[in-house]
Amino acid sequence: MLTSDIDCVILGAGQGSRMLDLTGGGAKCLLSVAGHPLLYYSLKILEANGFKNVIVTVPDSVKNEVHKLSDKYKLGLKLDVVGIPMAEEWGTLDTLRHIQDKLIGRDTLLMSADLITNTSIKKLVDYHRSKACGLTVLLNKPITDLKSRITPGSKTTKFKLERDLIGLSEDGQSLCLFQAEADVEEKVHIPGKLLHSQPRFTIHSNLLDAHLYIFNRCSLNSHLSNKSMSTVKGELIPRMVANQFKSKKEELTSKQSSLRDRYSLDNNEPRLKCHATVTEEPTVRVNNIPNYWQAFQLIKSNTLIPNLSDHQHKDDAAIVADKAHVDNCSFGAKCNVAAKTTLKGSAVCVNAVVNEKVKITNSILMEGANIASTVNITDSIICEGAVVMPGAEVNLCIVGKNCRVAEGVSVSNQVLLDSDSMMQL
Repeated sequence: MLTSDIDCVILGAGQGSRMLDLTGGGAKCLLSVAGHPLLYYSLKILEANGFKNVIVTVPDSVKNEVHKLSDKYKLGLKLDVVGIPMAEEWGTLDTLRHIQDKLIGRDTLLMSADLITNTSIKKLVDYHRSKACGLTVLLNKPITDLKSRITPGSKTTKFKLERDLIGLSEDGQSLCLFQAEADVEEKVHIPGKLLHSQPRFTIHSNLLDAHLYIFNRCSLNSHLSNKSMSTVKGELIPRMVANQFKSKKEELTSKQSSLRDRYSLDNNEPRLKCHATVTEEPTVRVNNIPNYWQAFQLIKSNTLIPNLSDHQHKDDAAIVADKAHVDNCSFGAKCNVAAKTTLKGSAVCVNAVVNEKVKITNSILMEGANIASTVNITDSIICEGAVVMPGAEVNLCIVGKNCRVAEGVSVSNQVLLDSDSMMQL
């Protein structure tokens, strides 16, 4: 695989609307997962697969901070960080148009910043090129059932399971149908030309779109010129999949007149097809709170991206007392953990403070969290700047950004938010 001939793009400007309890309105791409920013994992995966140059789109407000990640984590990557003005409310395809002049390689690899996977990106690129695809989509199977997971927060919180209807050929490679279940009213419409071309295929509802795509650049450019589309998943990919089964006459008379110029349909070259690869490797998109919690558990157990991120990491600038009892934990820069504390399977992030006689089990303390003495925290997420006062017991809770848990209280299965900083949804 020639990584120099493929443009690698990470889309990290999403606001994480389903994770506001954790982000508090901050940039989702920098949300700490098991002691590292979410974006770190995407970058680390690409580095391990041989990539050297990566274009990263992020909210304009965190552009400078993201630019420092490569040096901070000693990554062998050159980052081209592009700030996206969040007031514009761009879709993912609008973002690609914004950086279109940077896409000069033979292919474009597009990856969501919230994807963490063990899948070999090298093999995926090799497969894409061996099949001469116009589009290759990575699919994965759910690791666990969303409804059966135990997740911090209120038991009454309902997390909607988003599903796609994905049609695959008999050999499981050709992508014949790609449609969000939410867009289907009662019946799935199957075009006659699709049935003529693929008389036998299977529609799957148990496969997940990993949000990792490889596009033939010429094919991608032809669609970028159609400014009526604004999203990659919701509009571009379904159209590319459907276009495989259109006649040349239909395509030439469609509104996508730029196809005539950028990608000729009148020559004798084979039509570029859409393919899919279903990975068996652990794969999680951190796009909601249950998936965030699952990613933390899998990273901690070295199931997800083993050898790429050592969960038992202690930053050189972290202060952990010799008499602190620590097992399978990570510690960020300038955090301070006092003696006579017990921490198991937890992540203590940058500038977090843990005072004496505290017990923390299977939990996350985000940046600047402050845990007073004699506190007991289990299976919980303590967000940025939150304070837990002495003697409190917190179990299966989310303590929101800058929230304060009162002294001596006992709380379970709750989402505690600071009403001054954000509204409870």
